[in-house]
Amino acid sequence: MYAFRFLLVALLCGLTVGPGPAAAQSGSNYDPSWYDADAPYVQINVTRDGVYRVSASALQDALPDGRTLSDIARETIRLYENGTEIPIQVTGSPEGSLAPSDRITFVGHRNRGGDEHWAYDYSRDYDQRAQSSTYYSLYSDTTTYWMTWGGREGTRYRQGSSSSPSSPTDVLRDTVHAEQDNVYYFGRPDENGNSLYTFSEGYFWRRFSHSSTSPISFTHTLAVDRRADTETDLNLSIRLTGATSANDVSGASCHRVEVEARLRQSTGAPSFESLTSVEWKDLDRKTITTSVQQDRIPAGGLDLRLTSYNSDFSSGCADPGSTLNRVLLDWIEAAYTRSLEPTDNSQRFAAPTAGEQSFALSGYAETDTIHVYNPLDSTRYDLPSADGTATFADSPSAAGTPYWAVGTDGFRTPATIRPDASSNWSASSNEADYLILTTRALRPSAQNLAAHRRAEAGGGYSVEIATVQNVFDEFDYGRPTPIAIRRFVRATQEWSTAPQFLAIFGDAQYPIDDGSISSLYPDWSVPSFGYSPSDGWFAMQTDGSEDWSEVLAVGRIPVRSVAQGNLFVEKLKNYETAPQKRWQKRMLLLAGGTSATEQRVLQDYSNRWGEIAADTFATTRNYTGPVHTGMDTSRYYKNVNDALDTSFQDSLAVDLKRGAGWLNYFGHSAAQTWEIVTDPPSEFDNAGRLPIVSSIGCRTGS
Repeated sequence: MYAFRFLLVALLCGLTVGPGPAAAQSGSNYDPSWYDADAPYVQINVTRDGVYRVSASALQDALPDGRTLSDIARETIRLYENGTEIPIQVTGSPEGSLAPSDRITFVGHRNRGGDEHWAYDYSRDYDQRAQSSTYYSLYSDTTTYWMTWGGREGTRYRQGSSSSPSSPTDVLRDTVHAEQDNVYYFGRPDENGNSLYTFSEGYFWRRFSHSSTSPISFTHTLAVDRRADTETDLNLSIRLTGATSANDVSGASCHRVEVEARLRQSTGAPSFESLTSVEWKDLDRKTITTSVQQDRIPAGGLDLRLTSYNSDFSSGCADPGSTLNRVLLDWIEAAYTRSLEPTDNSQRFAAPTAGEQSFALSGYAETDTIHVYNPLDSTRYDLPSADGTATFADSPSAAGTPYWAVGTDGFRTPATIRPDASSNWSASSNEADYLILTTRALRPSAQNLAAHRRAEAGGGYSVEIATVQNVFDEFDYGRPTPIAIRRFVRATQEWSTAPQFLAIFGDAQYPIDDGSISSLYPDWSVPSFGYSPSDGWFAMQTDGSEDWSEVLAVGRIPVRSVAQGNLFVEKLKNYETAPQKRWQKRMLLLAGGTSATEQRVLQDYSNRWGEIAADTFATTRNYTGPVHTGMDTSRYYKNVNDALDTSFQDSLAVDLKRGAGWLNYFGHSAAQTWEIVTDPPSEFDNAGRLPIVSSIGCRTGS
């Protein structure tokens, strides 16, 4: 699509041209002051929960600006997680410079979705629980830990005494959670025009999709390992969501799911038995809860079978034989009693109460030292192992205080360690008329665009270029989220000269991970937001949830390489410096529709645009005043209900070759075509006569 001989400046989806009511947490309370642009930082990235140990020698290559380990005073090393300092353990003497043999230890957590409420529509009461799960992030599993040094002393773990308490606890309640992100659900059908995420929108594990009355089953083994052999109940929770409603069928869309477990019977042999069955209607969410005795679970885990039925419903349900019935499985969770033994020489457990208590750990290597960390209270213990066991006492400050206990080979290694490239985009001393947001890989061609915009022929603007990774770092702790860009845009409005224009120089991935991109975040990717994707959202709602105006003009140049970027800039220069000719005052209006009603609505929209473009004065909902287009308009309006109309193809080819200043399309579309079929853009034969193209249709060029 990037060799197309036109400038694509707008891409919207659907027949609704205005946003519906919505209110999201804007993230405007984010405080970027945690980041000191003048301080050195090393980014330590983790993707799993655990206790991490980083050798100083591994840090050497990631130190910024030619610094060495000898420049780092041990006592000033600090580590930040999402803007908050966390305790660390640093080996070696408390004072002096960091040595290659030193190690830094901390408790790390992968990124989850608990801080992504801003992405969801909370304008309705039921949406207060809009997220079905926060176990995974919509954007990234990576948490960036920010190591810095110099100045004040950092927070350290305090060494606790390894006493031998009497009657220590050797079993505790624990929770295991099973979830996979395999299927994307676009939310409630009547809300899918909202760029914000709506009720239950997001990734799910499995979809049960019925087109007949046949049941559909799914079996999963829940890893409830290290469980105590006790009559204590294992409490099971299963999250399901209905994905069809009365809007999709005649009558209510009913769902029924049965939960079975493979348990020991009186004979001693295990077999499946029914635990519970639930029925509900339409798009509601259902959390099934049930329980089993732990000592009935066979060795190897808890085998569960979930069966979705499309028959034998209660009254008020649609005919099962003709019902489209879909049910989504989100997650399975179990709370059970387990012994305090590790997996892979590491375990996490939580104190049941606050105050003094003791714990007995077992199952470690016989000669190992067991290292215990309490990050909430910044305490740690080094426990000598006796036959793989050890005990300790502590006084946690709160019920649920987490402990991490690892053997020598239970420490984790970070996914990556890299230097920080500092920025200071939150400073009010910045100034620009025209702002370019791009990636490091695309920066060379973005600089060509900046040079053009600074020149008199390009507008003579004051221009700044920001790289999106700096924006992620400074405005969302390194997480690659759209909210980081929105916070950045809001920060620019406090600059000494606030920008009027934001040009996003780089393509965006389709917001749903469908496996079509081999890299999660390619080096050309600057994210958009929502479904349907919206870049305008970055600059909206600065004056409240109903403020849909943009504080600056936002556009995107969807290039994926430096070569494509350079080609675009050359086309742009030629377009903006071309001598004035009559073709520049011609506007082509195209409108589709697969029914008479759609055609009438789309043509009304198109006619209104044409009337404004052809006049010298406009009166609209948001603007009354002069316009300076004064264009001649030609209309190509579909009047057949077929999906594709080729009747205008030859005439459009002639008009496009003659040249047009603007081409506007309203209607349905796909990746390679509109309803009104044209020649491929590469065959338009209109070099030097490029139109601005606004395509108000789904998936154009995707």
